[in-house]
Amino acid sequence: KKYLIYLLESNVVEVVFIGGVVLIMGPELLPVLA
Repeated sequence: KKYLIYLLESNVVEVVFIGGVVLIMGPELLPVLA
């Protein structure tokens, strides 16, 4: 159960990080990340 919570938290951090990068660098980077 702890592993699942860890996986969920790391996933949220990853999504927030990628979202922040896209906001800062611009939407033209989206095809590169996809």
